[in-house]
Amino acid sequence: MASIDKLILKLEKLSDDAATKALNKACLTVMNSAKEKVPVDTGNLRNSITYEVDGNEGIVGTNVEYAPYVEFGTGLFSSQGDGRTDVPWRYQTADGK
Repeated sequence: MASIDKLILKLEKLSDDAATKALNKACLTVMNSAKEKVPVDTGNLRNSITYEVDGNEGIVGTNVEYAPYVEFGTGLFSSQGDGRTDVPWRYQTADGK
Protein backbone atom coordinates (compact mmCIF):
# COMPACT_ATOMS: atom_id res chain seq x y z
CA MET A 1 0.00 0.00 0.00
CA ALA A 2 1.38 3.38 -0.97
CA SER A 3 2.21 5.82 1.81
CA ILE A 4 -0.45 8.25 0.51
CA ASP A 5 -3.09 5.55 0.91
CA LYS A 6 -1.94 4.92 4.48
CA LEU A 7 -2.14 8.64 5.19
CA ILE A 8 -5.68 8.84 3.78
CA LEU A 9 -6.77 5.90 5.96
CA LYS A 10 -5.26 7.56 9.05
CA LEU A 11 -7.01 10.84 8.28
CA GLU A 12 -10.34 9.08 7.77
CA LYS A 13 -9.92 7.27 11.09
CA LEU A 14 -9.08 10.54 12.85
CA SER A 15 -12.15 12.12 11.30
CA ASP A 16 -14.37 9.21 12.40
CA ASP A 17 -12.92 9.32 15.91
CA ALA A 18 -13.57 13.06 16.18
CA ALA A 19 -17.14 12.65 14.94
CA THR A 20 -17.80 9.83 17.41
CA LYS A 21 -16.31 11.87 20.25
CA ALA A 22 -18.46 14.88 19.31
CA LEU A 23 -21.58 12.70 19.06
CA ASN A 24 -20.90 11.20 22.49
CA LYS A 25 -20.47 14.68 23.94
CA ALA A 26 -23.72 15.88 22.35
CA CYS A 27 -25.66 12.86 23.64
CA LEU A 28 -24.21 13.33 27.12
CA THR A 29 -25.33 16.97 27.08
CA VAL A 30 -28.88 16.03 26.01
CA MET A 31 -29.02 13.22 28.59
CA ASN A 32 -27.91 15.51 31.40
CA SER A 33 -30.46 18.13 30.38
CA ALA A 34 -33.23 15.53 30.36
CA LYS A 35 -32.20 14.31 33.81
CA GLU A 36 -32.27 17.87 35.14
CA LYS A 37 -35.77 18.51 33.78
CA VAL A 38 -37.55 15.24 34.59
CA PRO A 39 -39.81 15.36 37.64
CA VAL A 40 -38.63 13.09 40.43
CA ASP A 41 -40.75 10.94 42.69
CA THR A 42 -38.77 7.75 43.24
CA GLY A 43 -35.87 8.62 40.91
CA ASN A 44 -36.57 5.58 38.73
CA LEU A 45 -37.27 7.60 35.58
CA ARG A 46 -34.28 9.90 36.07
CA ASN A 47 -31.95 6.97 36.67
CA SER A 48 -33.21 5.14 33.59
CA ILE A 49 -32.29 7.91 31.11
CA THR A 50 -29.25 6.79 29.12
CA TYR A 51 -27.64 7.31 25.75
CA GLU A 52 -26.08 5.11 23.10
CA VAL A 53 -23.95 5.96 20.10
CA ASP A 54 -23.93 3.59 17.14
CA GLY A 55 -21.97 4.74 14.13
CA ASN A 56 -23.30 8.13 13.08
CA GLU A 57 -26.40 7.93 15.25
CA GLY A 58 -26.90 8.84 18.89
CA ILE A 59 -30.01 7.92 20.90
CA VAL A 60 -31.01 9.37 24.26
CA GLY A 61 -33.93 7.69 25.96
CA THR A 62 -35.40 5.46 28.62
CA ASN A 63 -37.04 2.07 28.78
CA VAL A 64 -39.48 3.06 31.54
CA GLU A 65 -43.05 2.37 30.38
CA TYR A 66 -44.60 5.51 31.88
CA ALA A 67 -42.05 7.94 30.40
CA PRO A 68 -44.30 9.09 27.50
CA TYR A 69 -47.04 10.02 29.98
CA VAL A 70 -44.59 12.13 31.98
CA GLU A 71 -43.26 13.75 28.80
CA PHE A 72 -46.53 14.46 26.99
CA GLY A 73 -49.14 14.35 29.74
CA THR A 74 -52.46 12.56 29.72
CA GLY A 75 -56.13 13.45 29.57
CA LEU A 76 -56.81 17.14 30.04
CA PHE A 77 -53.13 17.75 30.56
CA SER A 78 -52.00 16.37 27.20
CA SER A 79 -49.36 18.67 25.70
CA GLN A 80 -50.89 18.10 22.26
CA GLY A 81 -54.28 19.45 23.36
CA ASP A 82 -55.99 16.28 22.18
CA GLY A 83 -56.66 14.81 25.59
CA ARG A 84 -59.86 13.96 27.35
CA THR A 85 -62.59 16.62 27.36
CA ASP A 86 -65.42 14.91 29.27
CA VAL A 87 -64.29 15.55 32.82
CA PRO A 88 -66.23 13.71 35.55
CA TRP A 89 -65.27 16.25 38.23
CA ARG A 90 -65.23 19.98 38.86
CA TYR A 91 -62.93 22.28 40.68
CA GLN A 92 -64.18 25.24 42.70
CA THR A 93 -61.82 27.89 44.01
CA ALA A 94 -62.07 29.32 47.51
CA ASP A 95 -63.96 32.36 46.17
CA GLY A 96 -66.65 30.11 44.64
CA LYS A 97 -65.62 30.30 40.97
